[in-house]
Amino acid sequence: MTSFNDDSYPEWAQASSLTREYYECEWGRRLTEEHELYELIALLGFQAGLNWSMVLNKRERLREVFHNFDPDAVAQFDHDDIEGMLHDKTLIRNRRKLSAAVHNAKAIVKLREHGGVSALVWAHQPDNPTQCETVTELIEQTPEITELAQELKAHDFTMVGPRMVAALAQAIGMVPAVKRRSNAA
Repeated sequence: MTSFNDDSYPEWAQASSLTREYYECEWGRRLTEEHELYELIALLGFQAGLNWSMVLNKRERLREVFHNFDPDAVAQFDHDDIEGMLHDKTLIRNRRKLSAAVHNAKAIVKLREHGGVSALVWAHQPDNPTQCETVTELIEQTPEITELAQELKAHDFTMVGPRMVAALAQAIGMVPAVKRRSNAA
């Protein structure tokens, strides 16, 4: 495993062996498959207000409950399913986040009529992304991030603001990772 004794790695990736492994094996890898993008969108939604390490620690259980983030399966979840998840101590038990994950699965299924989530996301890839110091700078210098957030919202996604989309864009290798510590990872 790579040494984390220099500033070339973000602070969040140094939180645990799990975050280091994620950073080295998954972070920045181009994702185009619908279920992979849905999983990342859902996980980033769960991360809001929390740290990435906590989400990664619960990821395997979330994969079980969310049927490996199969949008078709999750789109069938109802109020009773969400209520049941709220009582599962192995999950991130936040009604808004759980509801958003279900809602976004439905949005992904519906988005297939318009080319799908992968086509939508990658249509917003910047031509010449620049290395930024902070997430705020990334959002300011990359209008495609705000445009993608607006387009996702227009297609009925929820919890997909510019900061979340900036994290998504970094995680899937669409833009270079910011240099300084950021809560968008």
